Amino acid sequence: MRIVIRGVGERGQKLFRVLPREDVVAFVDGDRKKQGSEFEGTPIVSQEMYEKEYYRFPIVNSILSVTNPKESDMDDFPPYIVESQINLIAFFNSISDELKAMSEPIVIYGDNLFSLYLFDYVNNLKKNVFILNDNGCDSKLKRNDELSVISDEVLEQYENATILVTNPRVEFVRNKYRKYRVEDYYNFNIRYPSSINKRLSELKNTHIGETCIIIGNGPSLSISDLDKISDSGMFSFGVNQVYRVFAKTKWRPSCYVSDEDTKTATYVKELESLNLPCMIIGDKVNIKKEGDSIYRCHASSNGHKGNNINLYSDDVSRVIYSGGTILYYCLQIATYMGFDQIYLLGADCNYSSDAPNKNYFIENYVSNEEVEYIYFPTWEVFGSYQVAKSYAEKRGIRIYNATRGGKLEVFERVDFDSLFEEE
Repeated sequence: MRIVIRGVGERGQKLFRVLPREDVVAFVDGDRKKQGSEFEGTPIVSQEMYEKEYYRFPIVNSILSVTNPKESDMDDFPPYIVESQINLIAFFNSISDELKAMSEPIVIYGDNLFSLYLFDYVNNLKKNVFILNDNGCDSKLKRNDELSVISDEVLEQYENATILVTNPRVEFVRNKYRKYRVEDYYNFNIRYPSSINKRLSELKNTHIGETCIIIGNGPSLSISDLDKISDSGMFSFGVNQVYRVFAKTKWRPSCYVSDEDTKTATYVKELESLNLPCMIIGDKVNIKKEGDSIYRCHASSNGHKGNNINLYSDDVSRVIYSGGTILYYCLQIATYMGFDQIYLLGADCNYSSDAPNKNYFIENYVSNEEVEYIYFPTWEVFGSYQVAKSYAEKRGIRIYNATRGGKLEVFERVDFDSLFEEE
């Protein structure tokens, strides 16, 4: 396997470290200051140099997808394996017995880099393995001289094939190929033991029939709002960098939730200094602190691609679906805990990419070094809230939006101050 990684930033370096070192022949980066230098012995080249010297190798974007520059983008590389820095070979070794027991042929669905590694590993197990030629994947993968690629027509000849799906289209494949066993190899939490935190199951149904409030960090939020929540004693969720206002308020979240990427060393240090009764931290956040109050969760983007936003976790000990906003995590946690009346506050959804700090009530929330990486997936956020609403309505759970202003109209609006008026 020989590939080129696009971008030598944080994400490119993460991908570099989970792949076999000898497989990465170069980085291609648009920063002229980096071009001509090396990262850990691997050359950094320009796009022009790639097209001249390295064009035989597929480019893997540092946003975790595989691309042939002259063709359309391939599907996403499963993000969990990169964000959590799982060694790829170690993962394969952990599931080798499962692969050995599968009925043949094993057919891989997904035109991405992970499919290539999976193909090679299964092939080395002496199993009959193919790549399913869906949407011209054999040409995109640049391995058509080495891959065994089959079409739907050829697949029909096999009665006992096992299909391994390596992209987010798991349900699509299950519906299309109903006669075959279909396995999800995109959502790693299903089969990678370290991603399952059984301690989170301790929180299940601990607040049946109770009310809670989920607090976002939108610009409409105020310190007086937090103090009012504190005085009321209502169970509350706080997220991400809300701890930066702790010096100004007596309020503390009953449950703190964060899955912001590693970011800076300062951010990690701040997280580790928190002393809160319940902290649920995503497993891609690089903190070392442990304790009875700290729970690690696995977040997956599976099901949140294109218009396929349809997943809401009913077991957060196994997975929480990202949905483009940390408040979606909180909704899944809240319903898992048993709350049946949930209020959102500070969920403005007035996203500005040009001035990202205007999206928060906390001063200088986004540092200068982070500005270029800020991305607000508005379509995904609103789509996720629709999924949460549907999930809640089917189960008699009520979700209200108590945010002052903003653009979130998915949930019925209520006046925040009226929540604390004495009858």
